[in-house]
Amino acid sequence: MPPPRLPKWMPAQTYRPMTERFKQYISTVALASALALYPAMTSAEELGVDSAADIRTASFTDAPSETSRPVTGCYSLEFGRHSVVSQYLAPVTYAGTRYAVSGRWEKCMPFAPQSAMMAFEAHVDGALSLLNPRQNSSMQAIDADFAWNMRGWWRLPQGFAVSAGGGLEVEAGALALLKNSNNPVSVNVAAAVEAAASVSWTHRFWRVPTVVTLNLRTPLLGAFYMPGYGETYYEMYLGNHAGLVHCGWPGNRRKVNLHLGIRLDLGRTAMELGYRLDWQRASANNLVYRSLTNAFTIGVIPGGLGMKRPASRQIRPF
Repeated sequence: MPPPRLPKWMPAQTYRPMTERFKQYISTVALASALALYPAMTSAEELGVDSAADIRTASFTDAPSETSRPVTGCYSLEFGRHSVVSQYLAPVTYAGTRYAVSGRWEKCMPFAPQSAMMAFEAHVDGALSLLNPRQNSSMQAIDADFAWNMRGWWRLPQGFAVSAGGGLEVEAGALALLKNSNNPVSVNVAAAVEAAASVSWTHRFWRVPTVVTLNLRTPLLGAFYMPGYGETYYEMYLGNHAGLVHCGWPGNRRKVNLHLGIRLDLGRTAMELGYRLDWQRASANNLVYRSLTNAFTIGVIPGGLGMKRPASRQIRPF
């Protein structure tokens, strides 16, 4: 069949038969459909993820050749029982409910992401009414603790990981016993080089990625402030500075900060339920300061733990 006669204004090379144009249209539609449906048809096992949303993310946004070292930040509220003895103010134990806010941030180091990590902790707590045994006198307390440390960490079989290292700790707080007319406030300040260690276990419970962590910190060597009995702050202001600052070591200042937590990765966020034990004792100038805290913690981890992404693309210390 001879080709149809073309108008004079249409060049001969632009003319294509209807069947050829229809074939090109069908192939274009097929290619676009394949690109759009590829993430939904790809299995989770092939991409190393668990959900359709993670499949889409892994297909189009994650570069297989790149690794990231995200910061895992946990923000918590705490409440529990707190008891304290400060012989500078009173010789008996005051106890009551204590509330706190805390944060912990962890990240693997760029020079050795598979074996070195950095952690920073901030902790602020307070108690509005600590009562003596006869409950006829109350004490108020406020305390802040900041710690930074570097650790080496190692993965073990069966989902375990351990870390150990050291860093710096700074603590400052005050106790107020307003019934005292001469010395109504006691200030507690300390700074030390500390040892830090942790153990974690990663597992799945009912298809929920879970990390059980145990963190421990204790000071080794530093300095702390403790005045003599009956010494007023006005006397210190006038120049009586002798015997105020003492070298702290395990013989005269001991402290254990232990936190046991269970982290549940829920996807774009995670939550942590835990228990904190904070015990310390300091002695100088024939005086003793001692405190004990048992608290329940509940926290949130924005962005989740990233455990639903391929492990080769995110490096986290657990």
